[in-house]
Amino acid sequence: MGKRLGQDLTASKDTISDKIKKRFHRKHGFAERFFDNQLDIHFANEYVKRSEFDEDIKFTNHISRSTDRAKIDSVKKLFLDANAIDTDGTEVQLTDPKIEKCIGLYYQMDDEDKDNVFKAHLTLSSDNESGVRVFGIASLRETEDKAKLSIKIVVIDLFHLVIPSRYNGYSKEEAERVNFNQNRSNRICISSLIEN
Repeated sequence: MGKRLGQDLTASKDTISDKIKKRFHRKHGFAERFFDNQLDIHFANEYVKRSEFDEDIKFTNHISRSTDRAKIDSVKKLFLDANAIDTDGTEVQLTDPKIEKCIGLYYQMDDEDKDNVFKAHLTLSSDNESGVRVFGIASLRETEDKAKLSIKIVVIDLFHLVIPSRYNGYSKEEAERVNFNQNRSNRICISSLIEN
């Protein structure tokens, strides 16, 4: 597994940080040495910590009493520390309108945001992936002598419904239908996992 995002990333290769740096280097011409090696990771807004249900786009991130314990534990960990994201994330091209609609449930993207969407996984430990995906938007903030990289978390996807994947012999479409139908009656908001 990759390093957690909040850690110093100077020794990592092909992490989200590296991909962001390459993208902003191409777009804005910043040299590698001008990047601060610490990512600023935060929730785009407090609403991201709440569950949504949308029948039309087949999305839910509500949980139930039978939701897998690893998923619940990883979301709790994320709420305690936004740096709990695995850095082996990938850039997301908004080729499917569903991706933008799911993000739009929580955050309204501008044109710059649309070019900087990433997905990553939540992990409980270095060898234990929970299956929860997190979508974020990378941005760049210039300071006096460095360029600070930032990731805003915009969606917590417990059931792989933002970008469905093939699994267990199911096509992407079948996996989306099965996962949505298995979780459509979930009624517990993920905000209930926030420890006070």
